[in-house]
Amino acid sequence: DLSISGTVLMRSQISNIKYQKWQRGFTLTEILIVSAVVAILASLTSLSLVNYKRSQGLGFDADVIAATLRDAQSRSIIQEEDSQWGVHFVNNASGQDTYEIFKGAAYGGVAYFKKPLHAAVGFQNPGSWDVVFDKITGLPSGASTVTLSLTGTAHCKTINIAANGTITY
Repeated sequence: DLSISGTVLMRSQISNIKYQKWQRGFTLTEILIVSAVVAILASLTSLSLVNYKRSQGLGFDADVIAATLRDAQSRSIIQEEDSQWGVHFVNNASGQDTYEIFKGAAYGGVAYFKKPLHAAVGFQNPGSWDVVFDKITGLPSGASTVTLSLTGTAHCKTINIAANGTITY
């Protein structure tokens, strides 16, 4: 009597072990849920990285424009090529906005270099305008601002050119 119940007990334990081995895998529903969560997290991460890269482009362009303004100011102070220097800005409605350094009292279409802004960055100032620095003093022709913004967002950076020649942003 004891041996029969022991055999039955062992058989039920063996079938439980086989059943537990079969239960160790994942169901299709679990795999689909985990895949969906991973896909959502990956898309959120990629959007964050894209926005971060765009905002870095805005900061980079502001840095380079401020340096370009200071370069033109320095060239005017030392009277490089016996001339005053300036920076010409173009808000191009049909394309990429640009800026360029030039020699002379006014922009005459000849630039020493022309640089476009990053694709997602543009000038808020309309049209085109110049910032020209006087020889020796390096004072600008007048106080001015250059405002850059990220397209499709409210993020912007403003570069101020004060009447005393100070360039800040």
